[in-house]
Amino acid sequence: MDERLAQTSMQILLHAGDARTLIGQALTAVEDDRFDTARRLLAQAKAEIGRGHHVQTGIVQGEARDEQQVYSVLFTHAQDTLMTVMSEHLTAERLIGLFQRLSARLDALTSGPAPCPAPAVAPVSASASASTSTSARTPAAAASAIPQITEVSA
Repeated sequence: MDERLAQTSMQILLHAGDARTLIGQALTAVEDDRFDTARRLLAQAKAEIGRGHHVQTGIVQGEARDEQQVYSVLFTHAQDTLMTVMSEHLTAERLIGLFQRLSARLDALTSGPAPCPAPAVAPVSASASASTSTSARTPAAAASAIPQITEVSA
C-alpha cells in the first residue's frame, strides 16, 4: 500500500476517533443537565470532523485530477468511520436540543403555578377516621378509607 495513503487514512481515523470521544463526553454532560458544556464539546467534535474531512478531501481531489489511487481497505475504513461519526454528531446535536427543551419543560412544570383546588369530598365521621389510623395499614383497608367525591365544581 502507498505509505502516503496509509498515513492519510490514519489521520482521518484519529480525527474521527477524537470526535467520537468528544461526542460521548457531550452526551454524558447532558445526563447532568450541563447543556453549555455539551454544546462546547460538540463544537470541538465538529472541528475534529472538519479536520478529518479536510484530509480526506485531499485524496479525493487528487483522484479528480487523475492521480491514480490504489484501492485501500484502510482508507475505505477511514472514510466509513468518518461518515459514521458525522452521523453521530448530527444525532447528538438533535438529542441535546431535545433534552434541553425537555429539561426546560420539566422545570416549568415543577415550578409552575399552584395546583387547582381539590374537589369537595364527603366528610369522614370521627369513628371512621379513628378506625383508619390503625386498620389502614393494608392496601385494601387504605383504599376503603379514602373519602368519596360528592361533587365536582366546574
